[in-house]
Amino acid sequence: MMSGNSDPRARYTHLQEKKTALESELLELLDSLKPHNTNMTDPLIDTQNFPRSDIDVYTVRHLRSSIIRKQNDHKALMAQIEQEMHSVFSSMASKPSAPVASNSTSTTLDSTTPSPSTPFALVNSVADGSPAAESGLSPGDRVIRFGSVEAAARSGETNQQVLAKLAGVVVEGRAVEVVVLRGRETCVLSLTPQKWSGRGLLGCHLMPVV
Repeated sequence: MMSGNSDPRARYTHLQEKKTALESELLELLDSLKPHNTNMTDPLIDTQNFPRSDIDVYTVRHLRSSIIRKQNDHKALMAQIEQEMHSVFSSMASKPSAPVASNSTSTTLDSTTPSPSTPFALVNSVADGSPAAESGLSPGDRVIRFGSVEAAARSGETNQQVLAKLAGVVVEGRAVEVVVLRGRETCVLSLTPQKWSGRGLLGCHLMPVV
């Protein structure tokens, strides 16, 4: 929390900048697992309970530990952002409304006013062995952001229309950051669309949130 700044919007903006930087660090760490042909859930021992010989177990454990710490930091930061968002709206509510000019036909919200992280899609299913499964995506996850695609509360678009934009960010071999809500926890995943034994490049089915 920025205790030295009494402006809720400035504090909120600062926290959002920290969130962007933290998510970038998380994405880099998740990408660092890929050369080791593993993810956050693959076992590190073989069927005889010996450390796997096909990967650098020490390095993978270190990366996983760093990712878990960053994910915990991200969770705490999201809680701060939510609290600060309420402060912003409270400060707006306490201020008298500015007079509207007689020739004004409409009013718009300030572009700096924060809006909650709103899921626009629900992960309905994830195929075993698919790129989506390798990324850690799970059925029931609610998608807040998929690459540059996120819910646009003020654009008038439906979640179905937002979901259709995924076709523009799904590129074979290009990792994309996916932010999901899993229960009350926010998870940042790295998903690389690619060909696999099943259909498509992702191996998951998404439904618009209604």
